[in-house]
Amino acid sequence: MRMLKRYLKVEFYRLFHSPQFYIAAAGVFIIYMISSLQSVGSLSVFDLYYFIKFFSLIIVLFGCSNFAYANSLLEDWEHGFYQSVLLRGNLKAYICARSICCFFASVFSMTAGTLCFVFVQGCRLPLADPEEEYGMMPIVRQQDMFGWFLREKWMIVYFFLSAMIIGCLAGILALSAMWLSLIAKNKMFSVCIPIASYYFLVNCIDEDILAINGMFLFSGNVLSNPFLSFCYTLLVTAGGAVFFSLLIYRRMSRMVRGVKK
Repeated sequence: MRMLKRYLKVEFYRLFHSPQFYIAAAGVFIIYMISSLQSVGSLSVFDLYYFIKFFSLIIVLFGCSNFAYANSLLEDWEHGFYQSVLLRGNLKAYICARSICCFFASVFSMTAGTLCFVFVQGCRLPLADPEEEYGMMPIVRQQDMFGWFLREKWMIVYFFLSAMIIGCLAGILALSAMWLSLIAKNKMFSVCIPIASYYFLVNCIDEDILAINGMFLFSGNVLSNPFLSFCYTLLVTAGGAVFFSLLIYRRMSRMVRGVKK
């Protein structure tokens, strides 16, 4: 545990001092801004934010957020940095810390980019339409797991939580990209795989309770109870993150054993 804490400290220091993290957040912001041009008739930031999720360009968000850290493990391998790290610690703690940081790098960049978009659009539009009957607010309040915050007019909290949930999906996709990039030895996977994986998951899962868009993109109240829906979404997120982290550890172990031989 002490070794893991030391690795985590190093990983998050590297993340927040890396230009890739800020480029990723800026990429999320730019994609939102470009998408907003397709919805010029929105009466509030909330309606704009909601309608943007229906546009095809939204899938590029996952490629942008993954740029923050999904390539870091492959870069360490290519430059041999992993060797010096392993001499001072152990592979399991190293991979665990890297996976945790990769996941949260996507969550943080997605959340930061989204809040920047909300702030900029809030300078010209109200956060919520005062005449709610003309917007999507009444419907979303009933179907969204964070509907309570909409009813209480805690709009910033709603945008933060909604972006965080989308970031959780981005984090899972980032870990899948990190794993596949180790297999293919190709950095472009960090951008291509999240987009392809999202498209695959959305079109291949028919069960409503496992619907990716409903659970993450629209933070849906899938269990008809906001708290249970939130916990269920976090449970699915944790399961996906652990699954891909184990695959990353298994792949990295094989690569290290192959070098030793």
